[in-house]
Amino acid sequence: MTDVRIQKILSSAGFGSRRTSEKLIKDGRIEIDGKPVMLGDKADPSNCKILLDGKLISLNTRDVELTLVMNKPRGVIVSRKDDRSRQTVFDILETFPSSLSYAGRLDRETSGLLILSTDGDLIQYLSHPRFGMQKEYIASVRNPVKPEVCRRLIEGIHLQDGFAKASVAENIGVSSNSSLHLFRIVVHEGRNRIVRRMLASFDANPVHLHRISMGPIKLGRLKSGKTRELSHREISEVKRVARSAQS
Repeated sequence: MTDVRIQKILSSAGFGSRRTSEKLIKDGRIEIDGKPVMLGDKADPSNCKILLDGKLISLNTRDVELTLVMNKPRGVIVSRKDDRSRQTVFDILETFPSSLSYAGRLDRETSGLLILSTDGDLIQYLSHPRFGMQKEYIASVRNPVKPEVCRRLIEGIHLQDGFAKASVAENIGVSSNSSLHLFRIVVHEGRNRIVRRMLASFDANPVHLHRISMGPIKLGRLKSGKTRELSHREISEVKRVARSAQS
């Protein structure tokens, strides 16, 4: 599985709060594979030996909470396995908890922000339509999208599987490394290929589509194919937004 902060592993294994675990590390009582641990160190709990006061401790890796943001590369499948042997996001992770799931699938040719978590409630908050988490995309298109099309996208259009609308639809400039025009669109649902189908309704098929945010979570400068852990603050903000949607 992906490396996890040592204090999170200790806390999940029943060694008190994360603050208590941090004190164990500061006091020099924790070693991994015979080497002292520093605050901020990470390890794979399924592939290391963690010692407290020189004694091996038992870890239940299934209970280690893990929530990641990935910058999914173009051409990678969001699936555990692919019957055509194409690369998946889990191939990029290589090892991971069996309970790790993804929120808000991206199609193969769409890149950008993908959230993976062992927290089923968090996956629900980000994925289920009733929570209305916004998804923000940048589409690279050959020509600027006409103002009339932007207006109609915001008012809403009818697709084959129902009504769809954007809360934002605007041209934002030209790509710095190509002649393609950049178009920002924000939707609040996650139906299959919905942004591509909305743009295709007006013959504005994107050359490339890239998701940059989901709810309050931003992709930022994370490089393609890389992951980072969500902070406690970010996870709390997702839950706050979800609660607000239900009130």
